[in-house]
Amino acid sequence: MSKIQAVFRRADYYAFERLAFAPSELSQAGPWDVFWSSYDETQRVREPFDQVRADHKQWLVHTEYGFRTEDLPGNAILLSDSFDPPDLLEFVRSRQTTLVGKSICVDCTGFVRPHLLVLLRALRDSGVKKIDVLYSDPVRYREDEDTAFVIGPVERVEQIPGYEGIHRGAGIDNEVLIVGAGYDYEQIARACEAKPSSKKYLLTGLPSLQPHMYQESVLRIHEAHESIGHIPREQRLYAAANHPFAVAQVLHDVVLGEAREAAAQGRPTQNIYLCPLGPKPHVLGFALYYLRELGGKAASIIYPFASRYERLTAQGLLRTWQYRVEL
Repeated sequence: MSKIQAVFRRADYYAFERLAFAPSELSQAGPWDVFWSSYDETQRVREPFDQVRADHKQWLVHTEYGFRTEDLPGNAILLSDSFDPPDLLEFVRSRQTTLVGKSICVDCTGFVRPHLLVLLRALRDSGVKKIDVLYSDPVRYREDEDTAFVIGPVERVEQIPGYEGIHRGAGIDNEVLIVGAGYDYEQIARACEAKPSSKKYLLTGLPSLQPHMYQESVLRIHEAHESIGHIPREQRLYAAANHPFAVAQVLHDVVLGEAREAAAQGRPTQNIYLCPLGPKPHVLGFALYYLRELGGKAASIIYPFASRYERLTAQGLLRTWQYRVEL
């Protein structure tokens, strides 16, 4: 086995299982011992919470959505907005005796992306090996291509706690940035501006959640074209918007290809930066790939942070996906 193959082992993420439920079939999902979902105002978040079968259900609430305590259901926990892994790890650890060896399901639909990433890392570090993850496709976004997901400006671009890499010196010539693109063009722009000299890949959801959503996302991405720069055809990547395992496989193949090219040219290993800004199944795919393959390497997940997010962005519930994930 070559050195490159030893470092970046072969993976087949398509072996992971995913199931689909129509809204009328949600009561068939489960049962689980523990079910967590992130509270917002959309039908596609609230209906699965009410319908799926679980012994213990709990809402996790992001401060970034701006809910008042008196507006929250009784079984809700307000999360810290610090994205500090020890904080969230302690949240998981305090429940460790009820988690390890139990069946766990996380509905990722309403999660703010950094919270989802940190929660997955905390679960893995607490000894949880397998979880189920749900995601519900919307019928449409409220304002179509003009739907706002972030309120106010992007404040900073930083590494996600728990996904920090051991990097070579910043600004080296062979940095690679892979952006999972969605509707948030300002976040896309800020991520690209944070790594201006990097070789950039753009990963888009295709097929999209709905046929019209691919065109909408393309229109939004175009707003960031000055920051993105020219992306050659071979650096434009695609994976189904509701298929995290396809995303993980695409990332695996791209990073492996970059490593092989660097080795063939006698260049040092690149700094790899991943930035998941697409739909939540894409975020799950980024997390799964990083946790399984990139820990301890010159690779990080970065994110353009904002302080507030919209809590009502979508209408309707088309279908709910269940992903069976090994952390």
